[in-house]
Amino acid sequence: MEDRTIMEITVLDVKTFVTWLLFLVISLAVPWAVIGDDVTPYGNLFGLIVLVDVCLVFGWFLSIIPIPKLPPIPPLVGMLIAGFALANIPVINVGYYIRSDWSSALRTIALAVILVKAGLDLDSSALNKMKGTCIRLTIIPCIVEAATCGWVCYLLLDFPWAWGFLLGFVLGAVTPAVIVPCVLSLQNKGFGVKKGIPSLVIAASSFDDVLAISGFSVLLGIAFADVPLAGDSVKVVKALADSGVLLNATTAIPDVVTTGMAVTTELAELATTTFAELTTTAVVNATTLADVAVTTAAAEGMSEAGLLALKIFRGPMEMVGGIIISIILGTILWCLPDSNQKGAVKARTILVISIGIFATFATRIWQVPGAGPLIAIVTPFVAGMRWGETKAQISKNVGYVWWIFEPILFGLIGAEITIDTFDSETIGEI
Repeated sequence: MEDRTIMEITVLDVKTFVTWLLFLVISLAVPWAVIGDDVTPYGNLFGLIVLVDVCLVFGWFLSIIPIPKLPPIPPLVGMLIAGFALANIPVINVGYYIRSDWSSALRTIALAVILVKAGLDLDSSALNKMKGTCIRLTIIPCIVEAATCGWVCYLLLDFPWAWGFLLGFVLGAVTPAVIVPCVLSLQNKGFGVKKGIPSLVIAASSFDDVLAISGFSVLLGIAFADVPLAGDSVKVVKALADSGVLLNATTAIPDVVTTGMAVTTELAELATTTFAELTTTAVVNATTLADVAVTTAAAEGMSEAGLLALKIFRGPMEMVGGIIISIILGTILWCLPDSNQKGAVKARTILVISIGIFATFATRIWQVPGAGPLIAIVTPFVAGMRWGETKAQISKNVGYVWWIFEPILFGLIGAEITIDTFDSETIGEI
């Protein structure tokens, strides 16, 4: 590789770039041939396909740019920039039309995949030697960052305490999707392997994320402790609708419909009523399981101290429950599928990825979000302790899946930042 000339490297790079363009054309042509008109410009599927392809190409392009005395730029930087551009630059802003529910689901799947990859690449012997360091590296930075942010928000921005610490856990959470691939690349080159540093960083970053989610969930319940209950919320929204506060929002619905057809007064009233009902439903659905538990406890006469204790210990209970479930699932995967079974490696790859994705989504539905990422990383870690040599191939297979979801994750994150939603006056005041 070192003996190749500049010209040969340039030709290779050009061929690689043309290959990416060919993938771009095929990735659009095949869905169009199968689905038809749904894959049209400025549509949901069209935006997703173009976003992924452009992020792959731009991420690769930035990674090959030589910078003297500095390591190569990570591809994820190019993916973030490409996602931001595709959502904000006029004419090419295809990312703007990607449905938010699709974006959220795909980003969650990508998070589950990288956590599974992290769990498979953990070294149990190295972690056993540095378990105390791992615990300190998990807890201390996250708590200190959240506490510092809470104090600063309270003193400088006049935030309530709960909201300040809530923002602190958001800012204090690390990103396994960024840290894990970088650390694994260093591990593959042999850096820090003897001292177990890659496993330490991967484990601490993943558990730090779980701690941040748990802390956020606890503080979210505290912050909304004084929010009106479902029945009161209905009354509030209906009162706002009757008083005309929702007039500006509701009149948009009849106006849009009137543009295409003659709409009667009854239809306009129906649209207004429907909007109020949808708003009421959104308020009711915003109540988390913690709020429900607190409401039930209050109805049964539990004291305020008991309610506060329930909120505080909810996060640790999620973590303990997630670890117990992970140990059970990992133990089952020791035996199923059998190592002598044909295609056992492929079956195990599919199982660990499926369990990680299911756990991440299901725990959100069950309103215990802190347990999901923990199950996604601990289950493959426990299972890999008895998988022997096949563990490396399974990790490699999961890496192929991550190669697909990496541009999806960072491209969609970049596309989430839309300039037209910024309030310049608010930003100026801050």
